[in-house]
Amino acid sequence: MDIEFAERTTNEEFENELQSEYKTASIKLRTSFSRNDWLLNDAVKEEYIRFNKAMSTRHETWFEHLDEMVSELKKSRTKISSLAASELSGPKLIDF
Repeated sequence: MDIEFAERTTNEEFENELQSEYKTASIKLRTSFSRNDWLLNDAVKEEYIRFNKAMSTRHETWFEHLDEMVSELKKSRTKISSLAASELSGPKLIDF
């Protein structure tokens, strides 16, 4: 990412290394998620799936990918924060 910002060129070997690191991190995230899947609210699981589908979209440039990623992260963060707040607030009590 910094490389594109600085408009530097890279060799194929370095780009392959970056791609490999990204894939490794992605696998670790999916593994961790699947291991702890049973702890999560169904709505959070659905949001995780939606986010991953959105992130699998191919873009012309890395900048387009970043723009999409930031937008999708904001959507997911807002939705999951809202879900968490409603879970933590507990059931509403009836006033008599």
